[in-house]
Parts: sequence; structure tokens; C-alpha cells
Amino acid sequence: MDTINTSFRENLTDFLTAWLLSWGISIAGLLCLFSAFPLPADSRFLIYIPGLCSVAASIAYLFSKGWIVVTASWIVGFGVILIWFSDFLVNGAKMILETLLVFYSSAYSSVSLSVGYVPLGHTATLPMCLWGAITATLCAWTILRQQTPAGVLILSALPVALCLVVLDTPPDRSYLFLYLICAALLVLTQGCRRRSRASGNRLCLALILPMLLVVLGLHAFLPEQSYSRKPWSDALLHQIETLLPDMQAAKTDSPHPDTYNSNFPHRPLTMGPPEYLNRPVMSVTAETSGLIYLRGNTYGQYTQDSWDTLDFRQYDESYAANRGLFLLYEDSEVDLQTIHIRTTRPLAVLYTPYYLHQLPEQGNYSWDCAVRNSDNLREYDISYCKEAPQALSFSDSSFFSEEPSPYDQFVREYYTKLPWDTRKSAADYLQAHGFAQSLLSEPNPTAYAQRIAQLVRSSAAYDLHTPAMPQGEDFAIWFLNESPTGYCMHFASASVVLLRAADIPARYVTGYLVKAQAGEAVTVLDRHAHAWAEYYVQGVGWIPLDATPAEAVDHIFQPEETTPPDTTGETDAVTETTAPPKESSPTEPAPSAPEGLPPDTSEPLKQLHIPGWMFLIPVLILLTLLYCPAVLFLRRRRLHRLPENEAFLLCWRYCSRMAHFLKFSQDTCTDSALKARFSQHTVDKEDWKMLHNWQDSLRANLSTAPLIKRFLIHRILLWDRRL
Repeated sequence: MDTINTSFRENLTDFLTAWLLSWGISIAGLLCLFSAFPLPADSRFLIYIPGLCSVAASIAYLFSKGWIVVTASWIVGFGVILIWFSDFLVNGAKMILETLLVFYSSAYSSVSLSVGYVPLGHTATLPMCLWGAITATLCAWTILRQQTPAGVLILSALPVALCLVVLDTPPDRSYLFLYLICAALLVLTQGCRRRSRASGNRLCLALILPMLLVVLGLHAFLPEQSYSRKPWSDALLHQIETLLPDMQAAKTDSPHPDTYNSNFPHRPLTMGPPEYLNRPVMSVTAETSGLIYLRGNTYGQYTQDSWDTLDFRQYDESYAANRGLFLLYEDSEVDLQTIHIRTTRPLAVLYTPYYLHQLPEQGNYSWDCAVRNSDNLREYDISYCKEAPQALSFSDSSFFSEEPSPYDQFVREYYTKLPWDTRKSAADYLQAHGFAQSLLSEPNPTAYAQRIAQLVRSSAAYDLHTPAMPQGEDFAIWFLNESPTGYCMHFASASVVLLRAADIPARYVTGYLVKAQAGEAVTVLDRHAHAWAEYYVQGVGWIPLDATPAEAVDHIFQPEETTPPDTTGETDAVTETTAPPKESSPTEPAPSAPEGLPPDTSEPLKQLHIPGWMFLIPVLILLTLLYCPAVLFLRRRRLHRLPENEAFLLCWRYCSRMAHFLKFSQDTCTDSALKARFSQHTVDKEDWKMLHNWQDSLRANLSTAPLIKRFLIHRILLWDRRL
């Protein structure tokens, strides 16, 4: 009974150690990457999937043949992913690379690569979970099979290292400390564990609490606010910046963590006041003066604390969804104008004005959401109409009498959706302010939308310093009922929610507001970013609706202190403030070459094309890592099953092979091997003792051998100390 209890306690200790370390070290690296970059991934899966893999692997490796279950499970899992989810794996990996390259190319001008357009609806969850699961499995095998921790440290440290390439992408301190604690425990106890697995695991569990106390003490006595560089380090950094000018960009040009990249479908609403650096983003030359809304990205799915694009699987190839990017004009004699846009660097989307007569020839259309800059253009022209179509002035709803197109039906189905609680609260808000809850009672949808915009506009004061929304609130409802202030993100979100509560299709839009001067190149800064709403009119298209108070225009275009020009970074349209569009008086066309930006002397952005077969490389790496332990395990199993003489001969051959490779001439076991092979002599303890002494001599000689030779012996000859 005592033996059974002792064995159970040892197995429980082994399981807990392997589970805690493998789970902690796998999720810590992923969460460091997730917290440093705006990766579109579900953090819950990043925690749960490696956790499940660590539990399964820790249990399996407690048994002698558990490696068979683990190997079979991985083969089946990879097969399922490659057959049914390969598209999500490839596009998710591309999305991770694109995110990293956006930050790195903003920080270092010499890095100018891009993986290109990533289809909507894909996230980075699958490849990140797969990486974490591989790390957790390898860590459990390392602990329970008493192997070297080098492979685990390399796999787990890579996500952490990616966060340290530029200065503006630090990982969350909690995740970084968790990784350091787990890695330190693994390294400090692995030497003891290789001599005795039970002793090493007990030591690991005993060290967990002291290390946590040390980290908490550092947090308490050395808070982050007290961190500062010494004068000598500042001087050294200055010297490095002088030698490497790109380092200056690394400090200031990396996108803000809240900056949205157009390949990503997520737009969080929990952020606080926006911060801008007055960086030039583009130069705009228009034929007439006035305010111009440049639309960039649209979002159709509201989740109470964020805006997301619709899932690409909801679209149907049978209808032209990209018609949602322009308006339908019955009159072919419309007065067209041309706007010339030149960006400081290739942006992810082509920014277009409203009232387009037809789709632009440039770019790639992501359904009805945006015009992707698939060709990495930095300069393009867009034709548009200076006035809205006549259909918007109709005082009746005659256009509803026409048979709706498939796209009209799609818009009605998906762009009126709201969470049930949000819809109820928004409908109650409309009813409390005397609004009809259905469009059927309103003869003119445009007039109804303008009334909602006026209601939202008067609901709060404009203030860029509006604090972040409290946790657990519904963003639009919280703003309408509780927040006394807001900026464009608040007013636009509330407008869309109220329009949808009234059964009017609407969506959230980000872009830039431009104060154009006829024939002059106007520089657009990052602080000119803006958000507004769009509502849909059947037979016409999407119409802009801006509910931000009018005083925002004066704020956005007020003179700022002169700052050095910075034309290296891209800030996507986030949230800034403005007022409703004003009528612009037509003037004579006087186009001219853009003069708002310095001449373009930079290299064009290089397109990095990644073939699908490249993603088989991680699979090959995993198989390579599993090959050595699998062969060594089978070799040890064979030694245990062979008769005494044959096992002795097999070990002797392994040692002789390594001795020949090391050019180690001493061999004290040849006579015993010959006797075991050609006589009836049975090897005894003395023979095995001589063989073990020879092994010790070989190991001592191996420790002084060159690094390459040691690697070949361990990985090619597959030498193992326990043979």
C-alpha cells in the first residue's frame, strides 16, 4: 500500500509540474505577442487550447507508451487542419506576418515588405493556438522524458523576441514575467530532473512560491513609474541613433497599439482619449473647395464593445456586393470632378470620396467594405460627383416600391442586426424622445436619419478627452444615457445603433476629413482621422451621416504648433471629430500637381509573396524535433527486451561509433564484446561496469569537443547518456 501511495504521489507531482510549466510557458509567449501587437485573435482560445494540450500531453507521457497516443493525435490533428482549415491557417499566418511588417516597416525604413491582401473573416487565432499547442506538448515531453530544454526555450522565446524588435511594442509586463518565471524554473530544475525526475519536479514545485514572491516584491518596491535610464545609457543610445538613423524611426514611427490595420476586421470601442502626433498621411488636391469625407473602412457587426466587419462567408457571389461602394445615378450627364490623392507611403486601403459615379479602376474590392490597395499605390485619381443624387431629395418612399435586388435584401438582413439588449434599449431611447420605431411611419428615410443625427448630436458635448467606457457596458447605450461627453467614435456608433433600432440599415465608417482648397494640395494629418455613420437607401446606395457636433470642425483644423515633418508612418483612420458636411460652392477647375509633400524618393513597397507550401516548414521542423526522441526511445526499448549479451554488444557498437567519430582510441571493452559475440560467456556486472566507465570517458571527451561535433553526435549519431 505504501508503495502504491508513493507511486501515486510521484505521478501526481510529475503531472502537476509538467502541466503548470508547459501551460505557463506556452501561453505566456503567445500573450506577450498578443498584447504587443493588435493581432485579431481570441485570447480565450490562446489560453484554453495550449492548456488542454498540456493536460493531455502531461497525462500521456506518464505512461511508457504515451508517446504513441501523442504522436497519433498530432498526426490526426495536422491532417484535419490541412484538409479542412488550411485556408484559415495560411491566411492567419499571413495576417501575423503583415502585422509585424507594418510595425517593422514603420520603424525601420529599410524594411519594406508586405504579404499583401488578406481576405476578410480570417483571424490569427488558429496559427497562434497551433504554435502554443506544439510548445506545450514539447515542454511536457522535455520534463517527463528528462530531455534538454533547448527546443522548448527556442519555440517559446520566438513570440517574445518578436515584441522586442521595435521600442513601441512592449509586451504586457504580467505575461512577460510569467514567461520568465516558467523559463527560469525549467532551466534551474532540469539538471536535477535529469538525474532524478521526482526530485527535480519536487524542487520545481517548491520554487514556484518563492519566485512569485520575488516578482511581487519587485512590482511593489520598483514600480514601472520609477524605471529610468542612466545618463550613460542615454548617451549611448544617442550615439547609436547617429550611426543608425532608422533607430529614430523606431522610437516614434511605430503605429500606436490601438491603430487599426485594414487587414483586420476588429475595431475596439473601449479605448480612451485618442493620441495623435500630427504626422502627414496624405496630400489631397480637389477641384473645388469645401469639406470632403474620404471613406476608408466600413464595419457592419456591432458587439456592444467593438465594431467588426461582416464575415466574408455571409456574402454571396451571385450579386455584386461591391456596388455598396458607390451610388447609383440615373442621370448619365452628371457633373464629375477628379480628386488627386498622394499618400506618404502605401496605405492598406484606397480612400475615396462619396457620390462615386462608378467603381474606381484601381484597387481590389473587399465586397462592400473597402477598396484594398492591392497594388501598393501611393498616388491615384478618383472621379466623383460634387452633389448628392436627386433621389435623396424625394419626399416620398416611391423607390421602395421597386423589387429589391439581392444586395438590397442582404443589406436589410445583415445591416440591421443588433444584440437583443442593445436593440431594446435603443428602441426605448427613441420612443422616449418621440421617435417612431419603424420606418413605415416615416415617408422620407433621409429626413428620419437626419432627425436621429440631430438627436445624437444634442445628447452630449464634444470632448476629445472623454474617458474610456467602464467595463461591461454597452458602448452606444452608455454614451446616450450616461456619458456627458464624447468624440466622433461615440456619436457615430450611437447613430448607427439608433438607425438600426428604427429598421434602417446602417454601418460604422472610418476615414479622413479633408478641408479642400480648389486646385491646391492640402496636407492631411493623422489628427484629421474621423468616424461617421452610413445609412442605406434602396435603389441609391450608402449615404454618409455625421452626427458629431459642429464645433469639432474648428477643433480638428485649428492651427497647431509647428512640428518637424514626419512622413514615415501610416496612421489608419481611427477616431477624430468633425461636423456635418457643408455645401461647397463650385469654382473653376484648376488642378495642379500636389505640393503639400516633399518629392517621393523612397523605394516602393516590395510585395512578399508567400506560397502555401512554405507553411509546411513548421510541420517538418516538428517532425525533425520528434525524430530524435522517438528513435532514442525505440532504441532504449529494444535494449530492455534483448538478451544480456546482445544488449551489451549493441551498447558497445554505439560507443565504438562515437569513439571513432571523436578519434578516441581507448577501448577497454573489446575483449568482453568478443566473448559475448563468439563464446558462451555471459556478460556480468564487471563487464557492464567497464562499459559504463568507457561511456563516462567518452562523455568527458565529448564535453570538450567543438560545438558542431557535439551537435552531430547528439542529433546524427543519436548518442544518449542512458544507453
